[in-house]
Amino acid sequence: MITRGTTGVNRLRRSDRWTRYHPRVQSLLRAADSPLAVDVGYGASHTTTVEWAGWLRQIRPDIEVVGLEIDPERVVAARDGVRFGVGGFELAGLRPDVVRAFNVLRQYDENEVADA
Repeated sequence: MITRGTTGVNRLRRSDRWTRYHPRVQSLLRAADSPLAVDVGYGASHTTTVEWAGWLRQIRPDIEVVGLEIDPERVVAARDGVRFGVGGFELAGLRPDVVRAFNVLRQYDENEVADA
């Protein structure tokens, strides 16, 4: 389902900070050979994905961050070291170490989340 995509600048900063400082996330990313993080459903603006990448790079400067959006018209060119592409919960065939998807899940009614 295409979402309204209204996430603004710094809207996810508390989550980003939590991710950055969580010991399990730190351990997982530090142990990865080629760390990959995927943000599913970044919406109408790439901003929050780029912000998240900045936090993750504090743990692993070499992390690859990919933003996926189900609406092809919203996919933007790579910027600030973040790649963007078409995709959803299938993760565009990628095998990430970390996935952020809750921002898109809020667009669904609770009874639709499991199917999504």
